[in-house]
Amino acid sequence: MPPMPTPRTHGPTPLRPFALWALFVLTVIAGVAIIAFPTLYIMPFKTQDTRLLGWALMARTAAPTVTLLAAVVAAILAVLTILRTRRWWLRAGALLLLAPVVLGAWFARQNHFEWMFAPQTTIAHVDAAKATFVEPDDLVMAVARQGAAIAYPIRQLAYHHIANDTLAGHPIVATY
Repeated sequence: MPPMPTPRTHGPTPLRPFALWALFVLTVIAGVAIIAFPTLYIMPFKTQDTRLLGWALMARTAAPTVTLLAAVVAAILAVLTILRTRRWWLRAGALLLLAPVVLGAWFARQNHFEWMFAPQTTIAHVDAAKATFVEPDDLVMAVARQGAAIAYPIRQLAYHHIANDTLAGHPIVATY
């Protein structure tokens, strides 16, 4: 009778393939969610719940650290997954799954709100009579200088928050 193999008594037990994939997917979801929630929730001109806005701001603050940690853990899990499978499509899937969490780690370090509210530098001027996009009860911010005047609809300024312009040959900045 052949000798019985001795049970393994040292070292960690390796993760089973399903558990490895599950941990990998959960790590990617966590890394993406911490960016997606504040990005999709914090929007101008929408009613926002105070409690959820607080959570979104906390997630925005924690995102650089959490996404970096998620990217490192996901990269380790991707390597383990790739080493444990022979199927090319599973290997490719692991690399594709890694991409969103790595991009999320980069995105967490950007201020996408600056992208949304970039100063308006190309401003088209029209005569007041031709400004059909301004409703009669719309608020405007007006500036007058040396006999010249210009008005900026608040509805448009509220999106960009700042307009770089010139009036009577002088640079001006209109902000709201």
